[in-house]
Amino acid sequence: MAVYHQPQNIARNGFTFIELVATLASIGVLLLILSELLIGLYQHKQLTIHEIELRENLVLALDAISNDLRIGLSAVKNGDSLQITTAEGKISYYLAKDTMASEHLFDLKGFVLYRRVDDSQPQPIANFIEQLTENIQPEKNATITISGYLGEEIIMYQRTIALGGNRYHLLY
Repeated sequence: MAVYHQPQNIARNGFTFIELVATLASIGVLLLILSELLIGLYQHKQLTIHEIELRENLVLALDAISNDLRIGLSAVKNGDSLQITTAEGKISYYLAKDTMASEHLFDLKGFVLYRRVDDSQPQPIANFIEQLTENIQPEKNATITISGYLGEEIIMYQRTIALGGNRYHLLY
């Protein structure tokens, strides 16, 4: 019976098939781990961008209403709208369905806040508003609460404004 022995002094030129497969499998596992990490970072980035966009819209809406309340002579809730009487005329704020929802870059839902001065064309002020509530104490102050949804989380801002005055208190 003949037994073949490899001589000890012959050098190996290259890798065996098993070594190549093991190396490729190791690289594949590392790439899989890296891709999961990158996907998680991308999703976190998107959520952060959506939160910033929602918060900016909520603050923009709250600022617009607050500015008009400060110069207003009176404010009343009239059905689904907030009406502010100023020396220049009547300003109305109301929420309406977002007709451009399919064109937004952000995966946020909600209504559009509109501002109308007297009988002029309404102007959109902010998007992604879920709820706008007013608690008006005539000739004293008004508390405005505005909110929107970020996934399952509710983001809410509240501000109390002295009617016709310059003082306000900001609550986050």
